[in-house]
Amino acid sequence: MYKTNMRVKLIISIVIGIIALKMNVYSYIMSNGSGKGYEDVGKSAIGISSSIEAYVIQGAGYYLKAGSSIYQLLAMVELKDSQGLDLIALDKATDSAVANIEKAIETYEALIKTAEATPYNDEVQAKLKSFNYEAFAKAYGLNGVSFAEAAMFLRRGDITGIYKRTYTRLKVIASLLQTIKYDVSRCRVPLIDSFWRLNDAFAETSLLGSYTAQVFSAIL
Repeated sequence: MYKTNMRVKLIISIVIGIIALKMNVYSYIMSNGSGKGYEDVGKSAIGISSSIEAYVIQGAGYYLKAGSSIYQLLAMVELKDSQGLDLIALDKATDSAVANIEKAIETYEALIKTAEATPYNDEVQAKLKSFNYEAFAKAYGLNGVSFAEAAMFLRRGDITGIYKRTYTRLKVIASLLQTIKYDVSRCRVPLIDSFWRLNDAFAETSLLGSYTAQVFSAIL
């Protein structure tokens, strides 16, 4: 029964991921809008906050490309009993996921460095600190645990903290992918536990970015 339930959850995650990618949803909700929480350098130059938002979008793009490959991996694992497992295809998808998640990590390193050197926008800070997070979560039926994590940072105006938490999660995903890569490169089928943890880490990271974007959409 446990294995059956886990397979059902895995299938649901794959379907949701594929639908989201086809709708091009994540590119608009992965912490989008949070760059407006920082001050611009001046009217005569490109604002720093604009470059922060550009980093957010660029990082999301790499993250989603990695996600596309991750869902390919999950689909291959799910169907291996009926269709077999092509280790060459698995290796190729893993390489793609690793390459893109590493680019996302590099982008977030630049994002965090820029954000740390940029003052927050006082008006946005006031809105974040006065926002009714509990009512918002209830109104939209959001995942309580994941939203609470986003709210923990946002209610105190710690936008950069969101970026740092996302960066940490990206590193976890990269580590899990490297573990899978290690086994596949030696013609071994990775343990199913590696794929479960990868699925969890990707889903949690997506929700953190999504809920951050939803709050900024609501206050701006």
